[in-house]
Amino acid sequence: MRRPSRLTSHRSRLGWRVAFALSLLLATGAPTLAKRPALALTNGDPAPGMRGTQPDQTYFDLQYEHKATLVNFWATWCEPCRTEMGKLDELYKRRAADGLLIVGVHAGYVEPATLGEYLRDLPVSYPIVLPEARYLDEWGGVSSLPLTFLVDGKGKILRRYIGATPEQMDGLVADVEAALDGKPLGPVIMPKKPFVATGNE
Repeated sequence: MRRPSRLTSHRSRLGWRVAFALSLLLATGAPTLAKRPALALTNGDPAPGMRGTQPDQTYFDLQYEHKATLVNFWATWCEPCRTEMGKLDELYKRRAADGLLIVGVHAGYVEPATLGEYLRDLPVSYPIVLPEARYLDEWGGVSSLPLTFLVDGKGKILRRYIGATPEQMDGLVADVEAALDGKPLGPVIMPKKPFVATGNE
């Protein structure tokens, strides 16, 4: 029986060592491997920050100093977002004086002209932010829109909303009212068919 050459044996040992090293890195979560954050920030988690520029090129740095803050992720190509933004603006105009802040965060790149045209057709009173790229990851990755978080005055997430069915919007508005009035939030609304967008349409 032919014995393996020294070169073949060396390659075999080297391949085994490389495979072992890779498995060890995967098992231990070594810092050299890129890590994505959890995909679902949820109730009770601390809300990440949010920095970026507004359409007029002024700098925006979100501070959780309001009684309640809604961080709403949207995009110009997201049709459900358009419906939601009108209702959010109505809510903001009605309750801003009571301590409500709404921040509309555009998820992904948008041409300035496209954003300007969109906001001329659907003007809103609350701040619109083009975020620094890292913040989308810090918020857990934004894969479905609209995505909205209700945050209290201490920077704690009270509730997350994915989609914008009429029932969800009614529930979101009721939750904001409750948070501003110091009352418990209502039941979570789980629609049979979520009203979301998942890609650049």
